[in-house]
Amino acid sequence: MRLLHLEDSSADAQLVATWLSRERPGCVVWRVTTRQEFVAALQTDEFEAVLVNCSAVGFGGLAALELVHQYSAGKACIVLAGSIGEDKLAELMRHGADDYVHKSRLARLVPAIEQALWLSNSPERRGQPDEALRKMEARIREQAALLDKAQDAIVVQNLAGAITYWNKGAQQIYGWSAEEATGGDMVTLVSLDPGRHRFAREHTLARGEWRGELRHRTRDGKEVVVQSRWTLVREGEGPPTAFLVINTDVTDNRVLEAKFLRAQRLESMGMLVGGIAHDLNNVLAPILMSVELLRTMGPTPEAEKLIHTMHRSVKHGSALVQQLLAFARGAEGQHVALDLQPLLIEFVEFMTQTLASTIKLDLSFGCQPLPVLADTTQLKQVLMNLCINARDAMPTGGTITITVDGAEIDAAQAHLLPEGQPGSYVVIAVADTGTGIPPKVMERIFDPFFTTKETGHGTGLGLSTVRGIVKGHGGFMTVESEAKRGTTFRIYLPVHVVTAETAAPSAAAAGPTILLVDDEEMVRNALVLLLKSEGYQVQAMETGASAWALLQAGREQIDLLVTDLKLADMDGFELITKVQARFPQLPVIALTGLPLTDAEGDEKLPGLRILAKPMTRPALMKAVEDALATMV
Repeated sequence: MRLLHLEDSSADAQLVATWLSRERPGCVVWRVTTRQEFVAALQTDEFEAVLVNCSAVGFGGLAALELVHQYSAGKACIVLAGSIGEDKLAELMRHGADDYVHKSRLARLVPAIEQALWLSNSPERRGQPDEALRKMEARIREQAALLDKAQDAIVVQNLAGAITYWNKGAQQIYGWSAEEATGGDMVTLVSLDPGRHRFAREHTLARGEWRGELRHRTRDGKEVVVQSRWTLVREGEGPPTAFLVINTDVTDNRVLEAKFLRAQRLESMGMLVGGIAHDLNNVLAPILMSVELLRTMGPTPEAEKLIHTMHRSVKHGSALVQQLLAFARGAEGQHVALDLQPLLIEFVEFMTQTLASTIKLDLSFGCQPLPVLADTTQLKQVLMNLCINARDAMPTGGTITITVDGAEIDAAQAHLLPEGQPGSYVVIAVADTGTGIPPKVMERIFDPFFTTKETGHGTGLGLSTVRGIVKGHGGFMTVESEAKRGTTFRIYLPVHVVTAETAAPSAAAAGPTILLVDDEEMVRNALVLLLKSEGYQVQAMETGASAWALLQAGREQIDLLVTDLKLADMDGFELITKVQARFPQLPVIALTGLPLTDAEGDEKLPGLRILAKPMTRPALMKAVEDALATMV
């Protein structure tokens, strides 16, 4: 495609040229800026269509259209403008403009040009039919040669899915020659995900175009990832006749993105160094001071208090170190069934320590989050990148809100969501009250290496990394933004459905299953090891809310509840009361670090089994056996 572009704005000309080169590789744009250059170019007849800036300096859209009619009658002509009134637009169309495209909606540009070219070759506009036909045939031969030189796979399928055109780029990517591929079915030949291929087809039929990634195979069985662009082909204003599909091999890009994950994590860690250093100093200071004082003191009550302070500080420092290592360790871990609630609570506590005091971070759950199949480190990296971007969008402060909810996406809704698929999802929304994302920037936010930050202050990999991780988890993302009102990213992760193949072994094949709830990690780990050594299966939870959610889900048999009476998120008596009301046959053992006289168990829940910490192994085992013996 050869175009003549009248445009005196370098920025607008570059934007149009970039868009055309992306949508139509090999497109040649001849830009002119003055009336003299425009007239000289019109007289050469070395172009197929004219793009006219409606407000070019020196002469406006009507004057330019008159020049096109004078020197290149019948040529396709598209008017580009920022905004224009209906009367002005009607006048331009009367003077020969084939179409009008708003400069902020360049997605219409290529379809508008193609439609205008079709109209320019209609019998009504051809002054010399034989000459026009000769030129058209020459252009078709030239375009066919250019298509064979393209590195992308360019494929045409009829509405039934049969391949009718297969260029040399397709042969290079997939291995089949045009003779072998023509007439075959695209799904049968190359697709590794027929469902997504059908979605692309249906979306194109409904919307006219579709873009997304597809997994394909080559003739020798190798898997390739392609960036696929589908366009519906019509004969004039008639019904659709075929699909034009352009596939770009991005397999190497995905490998490169994996290598950049490490660099992105390092960038995120660098942004957190200031906050982490502050916290570590606060952790180390009481330890050092306490050690110095202990050197001059004997085993007195004061010494015991200092030792206790040291213990708490060391535990806090250990937690910070573990969190830091979780971000730096890498992303090669396997996807496992994950409870989002404790992960998000831990993340928010960690992130709050690193943000400025002018930024508030909120977490809320619209419902009890269902489990997802995910990698903890990668999911934390997604949240970290989104929160850091939100922070940068609020230089004077604001609020970041993380909300969790569920969503059922049907086929009709999936059509409206980019890369969406029908199914059950957990939706994590990260919203800020920042400056928002301009429309021109919104189109490129997921492009690798694209950044609006100053040189040296960003790699441009943050959101592309986030999108890659989410897609790797079988999910997708949406983004909404409004100037000065903030931005909301929504992450859709498929709900993990426990099946017979993925469920844990039946309790009948092992000992009874005990649900253990204790917010002290060292106590919890010790109890888990002790109970497992006696042959019991153990589900360990840190919070009362997560234990209650597990019981309500009913995905596995729980034979005994063992819970501490002082939990971080709720009173242990509250949890036990809820459990006994809903599951009256489930035996319960309560643990307490308070003296039994202070536990008030008999007053609140008469007959409740209570063990004081620390308990001996025989005492614990006897309490467990007695409790299990009461089951009906």
